Amino acid sequence: FVRYGAVTGTDYKVYIYDVPSLRIAGNTFEVRALDTAGNVLYTSTQTVQ
Repeated sequence: FVRYGAVTGTDYKVYIYDVPSLRIAGNTFEVRALDTAGNVLYTSTQTVQ
């Protein structure tokens, strides 16, 4: 699924509390930065803390 969030400097915020698997510590997810054309500029794999 896709979520869009706000990016400010080096911080980002995305609402995820309605996705059960993203509330379980140890699960992984990807964060991707896109340009205005939708091209992926950066991908980072993160772990739920």
